Amino acid sequence: MLIIACILVVFWQQDSVHTEDVSVRSYNFTGKDIRLVGGNSELEGRVEILINGTWGTICYEGNFDIRDADVLCRMLHSNLSALEYYTGSRYGYGIGPIFYSQIACRGTEQTIHMCSSDTGVFCSHLSDVGLMCTGCPRTAIHTYGQFEHVNITANGDLYTGNCSNGTSTFQFMYRCGLNGSWEEYGQKCGPLGIVNDFLMYRL
Repeated sequence: MLIIACILVVFWQQDSVHTEDVSVRSYNFTGKDIRLVGGNSELEGRVEILINGTWGTICYEGNFDIRDADVLCRMLHSNLSALEYYTGSRYGYGIGPIFYSQIACRGTEQTIHMCSSDTGVFCSHLSDVGLMCTGCPRTAIHTYGQFEHVNITANGDLYTGNCSNGTSTFQFMYRCGLNGSWEEYGQKCGPLGIVNDFLMYRL
């Protein structure tokens, strides 16, 4: 089983959750030709896109990176970007066609269909791409653990994950508030070894 998670550097400015959100961020996932399957909410899951009435997946093989993930999240909603991306069985294996492989986006494209790519006919569903999207700025977050799930709530999107300090593992939480800012609460995740933006557990 191969699971690759892109872990992004995040900073926070407050330790408690505030309720004075001044604007409302709403999503509309209906009628889209993209969906995320197998996660806790519509903001995470295995990527499936709709082409000619058929749902299929995208292959991770090639140089898939955060720019490609950003384009996919924007296809879900214009104000979303990618927080993490994955391959493997994290969200289960897809069925049906694998439409694209060797995807190479600049990051500014409106859809994945505008990016350079090859056919996915030689790929396996073992390499299906998974995403976790966010409506908050990616550069505004810092975590030394791996996000596990996101749930959409009335007060914003709640991201939870597991952190290890070398001797114990515990859960940490961030909320992407309705005003588009990150809020951390609960037990803080201490530093781990992070190399090239990828999580390396210090055992």
